[in-house]
Amino acid sequence: LLFVFTCIHVLLQYEYLDTWNPEHPLRMFTMMRHPVDQAVSAFYYLQDATWERSYAPETKGWTIAQYIAKGRYSTDFMTRMLIDKRNERFHGELTEDDLQMAKNVLREKVLIGLMTRMEESIARFDAFFHIQPRNDPETVQSCKNSLLGHGSSGTGGNGHESSNKDKADGSTTDKPAKTNSHKHPRVLEGTDDWNLLAEINEWDMRLYIYAVELFAEQGRTLFTPDQMLSYAGVTSNVAP
Repeated sequence: LLFVFTCIHVLLQYEYLDTWNPEHPLRMFTMMRHPVDQAVSAFYYLQDATWERSYAPETKGWTIAQYIAKGRYSTDFMTRMLIDKRNERFHGELTEDDLQMAKNVLREKVLIGLMTRMEESIARFDAFFHIQPRNDPETVQSCKNSLLGHGSSGTGGNGHESSNKDKADGSTTDKPAKTNSHKHPRVLEGTDDWNLLAEINEWDMRLYIYAVELFAEQGRTLFTPDQMLSYAGVTSNVAP
């Protein structure tokens, strides 16, 4: 299945940004996730991910507040990677100029996808890059359903999906799990943990808001409704 997801890994790609110009108009694509969701996801994922170099089993049983108090977290990861401040990825100071540079990279080089609009984002990637699946339609749809959580449940990987316990009474829904996911408790907006994570990821919060705006703008300027319908049977709405 040629629906490739990539987080912009500037560790590899930053050195090549200067070669991208009007004569060589390359574009990356990414699936953006809310910074608080990403931080919570990483916290729980690394407690179980024995295959990761940053595996942290000692944090099992910790609260998010304890995790932050012990300085085990990184802040503003996406902003730092986009501007190549790799040596300061944990607590180095960022500036308005840094944020503007990160925004410029997204605007000029990146086709934006949103985790909250995953199905439409995949359709946009397909349409923009003219991706045509090599497998038969049933195989492609089955793979897509599994990835999006429309089909049978799956486990493992590093998608860091939140738990299905989304109802107000704490009960579990029957929504199928996505493949390449790691279930964990949710941190709800407005709680102390959510506010704390939002505060220490201030620049990524602002960058994410900009990415959501870019997603809407790209939907208006890069795609037609007919394109979206032909690739995925969805309409590219203006408002995310």
